[in-house]
Amino acid sequence: MTFHNFTDGDVLYATQLNALRAHLEAYADGSFWRGTIPTTGSLDTALEPGLYGYWSGSANAPDAVSGVLLVGKIGNTTQQKAWAYGSNPREFHRYSTIDSPFSEWIRVDGGDRLTALEQDTGWRDITGLINAESIDASNLGTLRLRRIGHLVTVTMQNVVLTQSSYAVFVTLGSGYRPGTSLMFSIDVAVSSSVPIENYQAGMNSAGAIYVTGYPGRRHQFTLTYITDEAFPTSLPGLPA
Repeated sequence: MTFHNFTDGDVLYATQLNALRAHLEAYADGSFWRGTIPTTGSLDTALEPGLYGYWSGSANAPDAVSGVLLVGKIGNTTQQKAWAYGSNPREFHRYSTIDSPFSEWIRVDGGDRLTALEQDTGWRDITGLINAESIDASNLGTLRLRRIGHLVTVTMQNVVLTQSSYAVFVTLGSGYRPGTSLMFSIDVAVSSSVPIENYQAGMNSAGAIYVTGYPGRRHQFTLTYITDEAFPTSLPGLPA
């Protein structure tokens, strides 16, 4: 096998590419394959450049399935890239230096982020979570919540408030809270002559929504924001 010799006139860095060429030539006879790490072995011991296999029981693997491991070295830094076998292929990366142990595995194929974007709680009716002191239960509208990926939407329709003070209206749990405080407005049907007025509302990073309003009138709002919290493992309220 013959490899091109790069010169200083090449666009890419000739020194680094020639080092790579020499490295590939050294293993052109197939010795780049380093064998399979046994189930009793550890990926931490794979420090020599080359290609390895590993079993699902091998220690310090990125997940619980078998795969292929590529090891490279740059100076005192060892890079490892792993590909997990199976119908759901995954790619991971980590590194170590001469003075430090291996870093945590990081998934780099993006499949986990795509999965997160596809997660959907569906609409949840959380009207029953509204602070009872804030509403007229005899004229109860609806409060609904949904999360798709990292996007959360809260919508309220025709809820009659009983107080105008800036009080906690409802508190959302883990998986639905914003990373910072938000301010938004509520539309209020005041009368036939003044069909809509706006009142202040807000939400803090702990998930508490505060509202002011017009007692005895119907209120509505739709609020959409981004959360960085993990997708919820339990769903509040009832299916809407």
